[in-house]
Amino acid sequence: MKKLIIFFYLLLIFSCIISGQWYVKRYQVTDINQVTKEQLEESLQDSKRNLLYSGIVVGTGGVILIAFLFLPSEPGEDPTFLEQLIGEEGMNNELEYTHFVSVIQSDL
Repeated sequence: MKKLIIFFYLLLIFSCIISGQWYVKRYQVTDINQVTKEQLEESLQDSKRNLLYSGIVVGTGGVILIAFLFLPSEPGEDPTFLEQLIGEEGMNNELEYTHFVSVIQSDL
């Protein structure tokens, strides 16, 4: 489980490093100063839209996290996939369970 979480964090960091020089792939220039004003405004609009989508995902994850913290969780007769994955000890520790769900939510 820890290896899976570490793998997702490393994958996220690696994807951020790759997309660092977005202007090379998008506009075929080697220096950001060669990008025109119209192209910069277009990329600013894309960035604002992506920030909005990210805020929606984070807000949804926050609502789910709050729901798991304040709503009682009772294990059923047939355990779900998450219950099987984190085991009985993980189900007893709600904080670990909510952290697991929030990590999965943020990676989607």
